[in-house]
Amino acid sequence: MKITYLTHASLLIETNNLKIITDPWLIGPCWGGSLWHFPVHNYTPKNIDVPDIIYFSHGHDDHFHEETIRNFPKTWFNAKIIIPNFKKQWWTNAVLKFFSKKNIIELDHDEIREIENLKFQMFINDKGHFDSSLKLSDKNNTVFLQTDNLMSTKEAKRIGKIEKIDFAFMMPYLTGVFPGF
Repeated sequence: MKITYLTHASLLIETNNLKIITDPWLIGPCWGGSLWHFPVHNYTPKNIDVPDIIYFSHGHDDHFHEETIRNFPKTWFNAKIIIPNFKKQWWTNAVLKFFSKKNIIELDHDEIREIENLKFQMFINDKGHFDSSLKLSDKNNTVFLQTDNLMSTKEAKRIGKIEKIDFAFMMPYLTGVFPGF
C-alpha cells in the first residue's frame, strides 16, 4: 500500500492496483475564499492519475469541494464514489448533482463493503454531526481516515479495538477553524 498526502484531507491511496482519493479539495480556496492551502501544492485533477474510487467524508466545502469536482477530467466521473449514508436528501442530492447514481456507494454506520479485495468500513459520527470516518483494509494493512469527524471517546476506543490500524490520518491537535474543538 502506498499513501501520498496531497493536501488538507486529500490522500491518494494505491493498493491492489486501485487508486483511491479522499476528500479532493485541490483547486482554489473554500468557505467563500476564507480558507486556502498552505503551503501551496501542485496537485490538480489533471496531473493525478485517474482514481478508481473517490471517498467524500461529508458535505463541507473543504471535503466536498465543488470547484475541484467541476474540474475533474471526464474519466474521473467513472470512479466509484463512496459516501456515508446520512439518510438526508440534501446530501444525496449534492452528490447526485455531479455523479451517476450507478457509481455511488452509500455506506451505513459500521457497514463493511468489499471492493476488489479491499474492505471499506464506514463510521458515521455518533454525536449527531454529518461527518464520517472510513477504515480501509487490504490483506496486509489497515488505514483509518478520520478527517474532522469529532466522534465520542467511546466510539474512538471501539473503532480501535476492531482490528490493528497501521496508519491513521487524523487530527492529533485541538485547534482549527471548525468550532467543535
